[in-house]
Amino acid sequence: MMIDELEFRDVIQKISKPNEWVHLISVVAEGQKLRLTEDLRKLNEHVPGRSNLSPLPKMQSHSIHQVRISPPSSTSGVEYNHRGDESLAGIDNTEKVVGDIILYDSSMHLHEKNVRKLLDRCRDTEITVNPNKIHCGKTEVKFSGFRVKL
Repeated sequence: MMIDELEFRDVIQKISKPNEWVHLISVVAEGQKLRLTEDLRKLNEHVPGRSNLSPLPKMQSHSIHQVRISPPSSTSGVEYNHRGDESLAGIDNTEKVVGDIILYDSSMHLHEKNVRKLLDRCRDTEITVNPNKIHCGKTEVKFSGFRVKL
C-alpha cells in the first residue's frame, strides 16, 4: 500500500504542527514494495494488556498479517489482535503475539496435523498467511523478538 492510499483511507495523517497524540512510523522498502513499520513500546506503556509471552522449547513458527477492518478505525490494532485471538482459539500448542503465530508439537505427525488445522482456520477466517514467513521443521526460529531453539 502506498503512502497516499494510507492517507486517503485515514490510516495515517500528515500534521504540520505539534500534536498531543502523534506516533512515529517508518517506511521501509522491501524490493518493489513499501512496508509501514512502527515501534509501539512507548505507546504500550499507556495501554493495559498482556505482556510478551515467554517462548517455550520445541516450537515452530508461522507469521500472519492483514485482516479486513472497516476504515476509519482508531482501534484497528485492538480489533486486529482480538480477531486473530478469536480465529486461532482452540488450536493446540499455538501462541500468538500481534501478527506472529508460533505452533509447536511433540511429534512431526501432530505438527503436520496442527499446521493443516491452523492454515484451514486462517483461510476460513480470512487471515492472510505470508508464505515467505512460514518456517516448518526448523530447529531455530525467530518469534516475537525471541530466538527460539529446539
